[in-house]
Amino acid sequence: MITFGEIDELVERTYRFCYGYLSGPLYLTQVMEEYMNSKNQHFTVSEKVATWQEGQPRLRIVESDKLEQHLRHAAESKGRKLFDNNVEAALYSNEVCKRELTADLKWSSAVRREPVGTIYVVNLDTKEFLLMFHRKLGKWLAPGGHVEGKESTAQTALREAKEELGVDIRILEIKGVLGKDGKDFRRIESDPKSSAFCTIEEFIHPIGSQDPHIHVDSIYVGTITSEKRAEKRDKEEVTARDWFSLSQIKNLTTFDNVPVICGAILRALEK
Repeated sequence: MITFGEIDELVERTYRFCYGYLSGPLYLTQVMEEYMNSKNQHFTVSEKVATWQEGQPRLRIVESDKLEQHLRHAAESKGRKLFDNNVEAALYSNEVCKRELTADLKWSSAVRREPVGTIYVVNLDTKEFLLMFHRKLGKWLAPGGHVEGKESTAQTALREAKEELGVDIRILEIKGVLGKDGKDFRRIESDPKSSAFCTIEEFIHPIGSQDPHIHVDSIYVGTITSEKRAEKRDKEEVTARDWFSLSQIKNLTTFDNVPVICGAILRALEK
């Protein structure tokens, strides 16, 4: 039988792709079967027709009271709702995506949050920043991404810099404060024990059936540890990279928080 620890791993791997919900065993049955088969785990499934899918092929369901209880707990610990069927989940997702987001609702605790790590690579001599052009987003950005497994946000930022820019980075131990909040980002308190430059919340608008959510972004500042200019590695996401001054960054196609963060970094370096 699949263990609770393996359920946690399944949720960790799939929760970002469930549009704000996990629909219980109806959603994860195929993933669970594939995973359990790969682990040579013994399991049984039953088949049933859901009332919302009359006349359709029978659905394979992994049945276990303990499993479903733990799955619900694992989903809710990730800030996700859990439904008994896909129709309820789809209706909820549609309602959330179309909801008028007032300022209070936008930053409320009801909106799920995901930890991410981002690093701004700066040349201390020229005061320029190394940014990449993200193919899917169509914008110039600093490398960063979601925390994976048990890594820290600093480890996430360094990994993303290696993957997206092809460079090894040394984190600079400097702290700073953003000059202002924006429409879709705001300053929040950082962990005093963290080496992050600052921490912000970024509101991510729904795209298609993706639900609105918030990135809790730990921002780091770093320099390249080698003079050798390494080639970019992730050609699927990163189509170009280059060094830019703050004045140039203000004219780039990017998110509003990027020039604000770069400006705060330069002010901190002048102290």
